[in-house]
Amino acid sequence: GDTGSPFDELGLGTPDLGVDFSTPARGLAVWAILREIGAAGVRERIVRHDDCARRVAARAVADPDLELLAEPVLSICCFRFRPAGWDDESRLDTLNDAVLHGIRARGRTVTSATRVAGRFALRPCFVNPRTTLDDADALVDEVLSVGRALLEDGFGA
Repeated sequence: GDTGSPFDELGLGTPDLGVDFSTPARGLAVWAILREIGAAGVRERIVRHDDCARRVAARAVADPDLELLAEPVLSICCFRFRPAGWDDESRLDTLNDAVLHGIRARGRTVTSATRVAGRFALRPCFVNPRTTLDDADALVDEVLSVGRALLEDGFGA
């Protein structure tokens, strides 16, 4: 029969609670990461993720079809696809929303979006332990590829 034991649910309903099920076990994730890769590994990961954001920023500044909207802060960089001659902010917002959805549909890379000074921005935030500079380049390549394909298909014409 049913014993009504709290152990019957196998903990599935309480993944954020500690052993005594009364408080969040917030330190557990930090402890596990430090145990696995140590403080030096954590430092290296943070530097690499920050470098990814700086790589995206450098490419956004260098490419005439991209615009850096905010200097990188830690592992986040805000930029957008901005083809030559496109000055209407509403039109650029619509185009970049389409770029965002096009990137997601392709499935090679993923990014989020935000607004910077009211303008729609692509907002990669590099936090995955396996992310490398090649992944940052892949994201920028996807933005350019999707954006240029949209223009070739007559988007916004």
